[in-house]
Amino acid sequence: MNPEFQWWFDKLNGKSPQVDETVQSGFYRGRMKKDGPLLPIATWIDSSSGQRVCLLGFSAESGRKPEAYSLSGDALARRWTFFCESPVAYNIYEHVVTTGASWPDEAAYEKPAAMIGDNKPPEGLELLKENLSALIEAVRSHLKTPEEKQDATWADKVGNYVGEIRAAKKGLEDAYKEEKAPHLKAGRAVDNAYKPVIKIADDWNGKVKAALTKWNAAEEARAQAEMVKQVEEVQAGKRDISEVSIPETPVNVGGKKRGGNRSAVSFQVVRRAKVTNYKKALDHWSKDDKIVAEVERLCNNAAKAGVEGPGWEVVETKEAK
Repeated sequence: MNPEFQWWFDKLNGKSPQVDETVQSGFYRGRMKKDGPLLPIATWIDSSSGQRVCLLGFSAESGRKPEAYSLSGDALARRWTFFCESPVAYNIYEHVVTTGASWPDEAAYEKPAAMIGDNKPPEGLELLKENLSALIEAVRSHLKTPEEKQDATWADKVGNYVGEIRAAKKGLEDAYKEEKAPHLKAGRAVDNAYKPVIKIADDWNGKVKAALTKWNAAEEARAQAEMVKQVEEVQAGKRDISEVSIPETPVNVGGKKRGGNRSAVSFQVVRRAKVTNYKKALDHWSKDDKIVAEVERLCNNAAKAGVEGPGWEVVETKEAK
């Protein structure tokens, strides 16, 4: 046997060879995405280039949809610890790759669908979390390189990590959208059924409150006019001061309704600001965190368009994207 495949051969025959980050040549199987098929995996060292080759998925003649996965470098090293536990015999590997047939024991590898009420995270999420954790550990280790040793090669690897983290983030976002889609659809159906009717009730609630507010303003004006009239009559000697009465204005209205209980509607004093000098008001609130953040947002939007103004200037820096 080619010594290159010794680790795989020992694992296949029930032995427990040491597992580390070193990828071992051989034939394996594993899932690469949520609910994905058990893919055949083959990896070896190419004799001409000396580089490791990793093939995933089925051949074109198998009739099955080929899976577009290609692992190499750090990505392959991180996935290795997952599929190294599932070696397969070469004849089975070749049969599955070329014919697209199911694995002889594939049923044993299929997990039952989660039932309603199952609080365990989906298998796909666990896989994505494991991949992200492995990636973060690799990045953390690389970023610990002393600054004096951070050369162009170091920067190239960091650039590769940026791409891998971006891909991991997109994978999580796609899985999140897929997982949430049926719930959003159900939520929109409920919204479409209830919200138009709720809006009608809310609109009429505003209309009747506006009518009461207008009526209450008229009542207060009437009471004030009555009070002024009584004071003028006292001043003119037409009324004794002991006969002056303070007109009442309603505090609550409603509260009685045929067929059930209804809460009374009360009138309350509402205070609102009437801005008389915007500049002075803005100066007063200039140190408020929300105002500062909003000013920075407006200035940044202008700076992105290359526009400078009083109090800010455009500063250009190069950032990784």
